[in-house]
Amino acid sequence: MKSPHIIRSVTKAISTFLGDQDQVASLIAPSLDRRTLQAQSGMTLPEKLTALELAETYMSTPELQTCSPNPVFSELGYRARNTDVREAIEAGDLVSGFVHFLLYGCQEGRLPNTDLAVCYQSPAARLHIHGREGRYFARFIEYFPQFSVDELARRYIVLDGVEEEQAENFYKMVSLVFDHDFYLEQRPELRESRRSEALVDYFNHGMRNGLSPVRDFDEAFYLAFYDDVRNAVRNGDLLCGFHHYYITGQSEGRLGRHKLRSAIEVRVPNLTAPDLVRRVDELESKIRGARIVERSGNDRVIHVVLPDLNPDIEFAGYKSLIELVKELGRRGKAINIVKGNSAYDGLDYFLYHNRDDPETTAIFRKITSQSVNSAVHVGRNDRVMAYSTWDTYIAKKIASQTTEKRFSFLIQEYEPVFYEYNSVRFLCDQSYSFDYFPIFNSQPLADFFRDNRIGAFSRMDAGETPDFHVFDHVVPRFDPVTIEARQNGLFFMYARPESHAGRNIFEINVLALRQFLRERQLEKPWSFLGLGSLSEVQSISLGPDHSLTVRNRLPFSEYMETVRNVDIGLSLMYAPHPSVVPYELLSAGALVITNTFHNRSAERLSRVSPNLIPVDLRLDDIVRGLHSAFDRVEDLEARRAGVFVAGSHSWRAVCAETADQLESRDLV
Repeated sequence: MKSPHIIRSVTKAISTFLGDQDQVASLIAPSLDRRTLQAQSGMTLPEKLTALELAETYMSTPELQTCSPNPVFSELGYRARNTDVREAIEAGDLVSGFVHFLLYGCQEGRLPNTDLAVCYQSPAARLHIHGREGRYFARFIEYFPQFSVDELARRYIVLDGVEEEQAENFYKMVSLVFDHDFYLEQRPELRESRRSEALVDYFNHGMRNGLSPVRDFDEAFYLAFYDDVRNAVRNGDLLCGFHHYYITGQSEGRLGRHKLRSAIEVRVPNLTAPDLVRRVDELESKIRGARIVERSGNDRVIHVVLPDLNPDIEFAGYKSLIELVKELGRRGKAINIVKGNSAYDGLDYFLYHNRDDPETTAIFRKITSQSVNSAVHVGRNDRVMAYSTWDTYIAKKIASQTTEKRFSFLIQEYEPVFYEYNSVRFLCDQSYSFDYFPIFNSQPLADFFRDNRIGAFSRMDAGETPDFHVFDHVVPRFDPVTIEARQNGLFFMYARPESHAGRNIFEINVLALRQFLRERQLEKPWSFLGLGSLSEVQSISLGPDHSLTVRNRLPFSEYMETVRNVDIGLSLMYAPHPSVVPYELLSAGALVITNTFHNRSAERLSRVSPNLIPVDLRLDDIVRGLHSAFDRVEDLEARRAGVFVAGSHSWRAVCAETADQLESRDLV
């Protein structure tokens, strides 16, 4: 530890230093690197900050004072090597190790970083320093222009005696830990040698040829695994890999020898985590179903099983379920909602969000609701409806206690597309083999199940006629449709940047737009809007002249007003369900690019509307579709003629037909 007078003098100097901003600029500013401070602190430091402003920010921000101020000074390393400095900082007498180094540390020969420590202890590196060619000193003065190479050499390698003493540290350490027996295993031709002779052989031969002085260190592995160490040894800045391990590698947590899991984790973090062990119990809980309590009497309750009823994540699929439940409520059905992913029984939050909708509120106030964690009271005359594949496991168990073992299943996607090929997907696929009445959201989705012989269609080859129902999602009509020439165009992208919404291939949308804008000079100003995100997202660059503004989901009325003004839309769906968004945009008169899929050929999509531009699931074809849309966007008459008009624009009518189908089968 350095003498106490250092702390007293530093405290006095810092006190004066803090009060004089001119001194701040002259002493600190030349050595502060904005990008290094920003990367380490996570703070945003504007590029326009002057050197003086950056220095003032550093001196007034404690979070920055714990960071390294530039790439060649290690704040934490300096504190670790200098106990007196660390104690002064903790006592509030000193701002940072960086300030101490500029005031006193460099003059006292204190080392600013590990690289310089390596130079200090490596004879080969010191030869470079003496020749004024040392790469560490050259890089050091890039960030500390206050010093020259000559000054640094004088301060750090003044006396040959000190130099030799430091150079010998590594050799002394190896002499203490050298494992004679292990070294002879690597050099059997020296099996008759004494320990001292083998040690000399290591320094003269083994150290340079990948041999290790101790059993728990593998020189060959260390050099092969760590590129920076291997390059430093080749450049003469380190004697060997074990030299680096002794100086800094061990404290950095580097591996001294190969250990499978640790080596994998260094290169591919979290790859070895046994996550699936934990998931065994999770999956068992999901497929176990509900706890059933028998309820006496002949009254009928419709148990509607769904993950949760959270208005914050209520997309189109939930809309259709809620409207169907409302129709059943209008018909006087007693309904109990069973929430498979929620620990809460009530519907208070749902009712809060729908407080301005008198009909929805009135119907749902009569509905009971519970978590699957609570026992489900089931009568023999009850019926069951499931919303998703995971809900079918609960629905199947409830239905098994009634006179109707078949439950109804509202199928709104081929849900295995949400998962990779694993146990989760296995169980998701398995659910389609249960005994249920499928209600498909769109004819293309039903066609996908039929073409792939899934669920109700799996026994068609045996001559069985599948029993199912199809409804189409309600697409609102715009009356009147306003398609007018505008000075500024509006481009709409269905933007779902969340990983659970990967089927909307957000990244491909952005990449296609970037490629398109590199190829095309737009003839008038365009705004590019991405809508649908669940969180705030910064605008995304589409090139030097354009950016994509990503906005959160909007209330339905605001969303429809936005759609009304769209000229061109891009909505992709890498899944069997065709998505509702393209139809909403088409109904407002926009040109819409969407993709084909196994069940949605280009010919089939083109029949929906001439304003629909089908593209294959290839990046170049999506770009082609964008060019086509921009070629046609100013043909207003053609766009008006191609407006899509849905068959039904009433949820009540759609759900009444579905409820009729369920009643005719005694399923509600």
